[in-house]
Amino acid sequence: MAQKIALYPYIVMFLFTQFSMSQGPLDGFLKGQGNIVTAISFSHESFDRYYVGNQGTINRNLGTIGTNSANLFVAGGLTEYLDLVLTLPYISTSASEGFWSDQHDFQDIAVYLKGSLFKLTVPDQSQLQLLAAVGVTTPLTDYIADAPVSIGNQSTQIETRLIGHFKSIKGIFVTSQFGYIKRNNITLDREFEISVPDAWDYVLRTGGSYKKLYVDGWFQYQNSRSGTDIGPGVPFPSNEIDYTRVGFTLYHPLPLMNHFGISLGAAFTLNGKNIGDSNRISGALIYEFSTKKSAPQNKKSS
Repeated sequence: MAQKIALYPYIVMFLFTQFSMSQGPLDGFLKGQGNIVTAISFSHESFDRYYVGNQGTINRNLGTIGTNSANLFVAGGLTEYLDLVLTLPYISTSASEGFWSDQHDFQDIAVYLKGSLFKLTVPDQSQLQLLAAVGVTTPLTDYIADAPVSIGNQSTQIETRLIGHFKSIKGIFVTSQFGYIKRNNITLDREFEISVPDAWDYVLRTGGSYKKLYVDGWFQYQNSRSGTDIGPGVPFPSNEIDYTRVGFTLYHPLPLMNHFGISLGAAFTLNGKNIGDSNRISGALIYEFSTKKSAPQNKKSS
């Protein structure tokens, strides 16, 4: 019998825009060599109130800014202790008022390596693990970076993370991530260079499963190291973007369809700086499989 792969509802990276709500594509679980998880996700978020600096503001010339996203997520185990993760989003944004044109295009492709540094099993069979990850995110298309309906900031970035993961024998887990995002400068159409601020990022997630239902909740805090405030109604790639967000995820396998499952989630902005006060709903179709060959069964001699 082929080895059964544990399905976890990966919160696939939905939106990496200036007004996005994403706690990233990394978690505390390793897939195992030859095990692969793929997902296609869809999400919608919108806001009519945004933060200029720390001050909540409504701009009636923009109305409501909406963002729809479709994303491909792939994660696979290169070895028992090392995973490769890839995300590729297609994003569409629009404003209900004003003269800003809608934007829709592929955004930034992201590739991560995530590996185990050590793993400790305590007497009750609970596990404590420390992981590290490094990733590169780079734009795929020449989208506009300095508009209220921008789908991204055009900056290539390098991200490093430490991930602490505890899983009890009953399946309850707690994952804590601490990361640093280094963003390269960009050159706008007007031929001058802009500094895009680096940022510290922290994510706390806890959850578990009951029978076939999985539930988790998460908290994210991101703080830019520097940057400007939004000018007269128009965000800019050099803006300092900070936020605190919370969200949750539900997952259940699909009946009569081996290896398939569906994931539903929501996210909410608690506060921020130079970012939209947005909420998000999302869903994903998840498929997992293994490239390992089944071991042949021994035949009894007659």
